[in-house]
Amino acid sequence: MAEVGIFITHRSRLRVAPEAVFFRASVRSSDIPPEADGLDRYDESFHRLLYDWSFGDPGAISSKVVNLPKVHNDLNRAYGKAVTHVFTRAGRYEVTCVVHTLEGDRVGENRIVVEVTDPSRLFAETATILIDAEENGDPNDYPGAQIAPNLPTALQALEDLNAPGRILLPRGTRHVLDTQLSISRRYPHFHLGAWGRGDRPILAAHDTGEYRRRRSN
Repeated sequence: MAEVGIFITHRSRLRVAPEAVFFRASVRSSDIPPEADGLDRYDESFHRLLYDWSFGDPGAISSKVVNLPKVHNDLNRAYGKAVTHVFTRAGRYEVTCVVHTLEGDRVGENRIVVEVTDPSRLFAETATILIDAEENGDPNDYPGAQIAPNLPTALQALEDLNAPGRILLPRGTRHVLDTQLSISRRYPHFHLGAWGRGDRPILAAHDTGEYRRRRSN
C-alpha cells in the first residue's frame, strides 16, 4: 500500500460556516512517479490515479440543478487530486480520500478532521450587525446585536468594530453599493449573511461615473 496524504491548501481564517475548504491529495509509492514540484513539469499523479473523496457531510446537495439524478447531485462526494467542499453547517467533519489505480486496484487511503465554527457563537452580541430599516432588530435570535438602518451605516459599524464581525442583510431586500468596497483592507474578517424570512437578499454593485473615471486613471 502507498502512503496517501491529505492537505488543506486553503481555508478562511475564521473557519466559520458556511466555509469553502480546498483539499489536495498526495501519494508516495515506489510504483508511482514522484509528484512534480512546480508548474513547469507535467504531474503524472493527476491522471495515473483515481481519487475518491467523502467529506463526512451526508445530505449535502445542490439546489441549483434540476433534472439530475440524485447520485450525480451528491456534494458529499468528489473526484480528483485537488477538490473543494463547502461546509454549510458548523460541526466536526471527517474527510476521507481513497486512491485507486486506473485498473481499479486500491492504492491507499487517509482521512483528516475538519472543524467548522458556528457563526452565532463566533459573532455573539455586538459582533453581529443587523440591518433593519425600522431599527427593531431580532432580540430573540440575535440578542445584543448592533442595529443599523442601512448598509453604509452597517459598514461603518463593522469598521469601528475593528475585530471579526458580520453583517446580516434582511431577506427579501436589495442593497446597492455606490462606491468600491475593499473588504480585505478595511474590514478584518468580514462575514456576510442574511436574517429573517423570505428570499435571499441581493447585494448589487453600482458603478458610478465617478468611480469609472477613477478606475481608468
